[in-house]
Amino acid sequence: KRQVQEHGKGHWKKILNNNANAFCRHTEVDLKDKWRNLEKYNRV
Repeated sequence: KRQVQEHGKGHWKKILNNNANAFCRHTEVDLKDKWRNLEKYNRV
């Protein structure tokens, strides 16, 4: 959530590049899908 607040929703590549260790083996699409699910279930 903090990274989306910092970089903005939709800037998945920037978030991924700035946090490569935290998101190893994940893609931009993975981040987008996770965020979409969090929004869908009101967890953000």
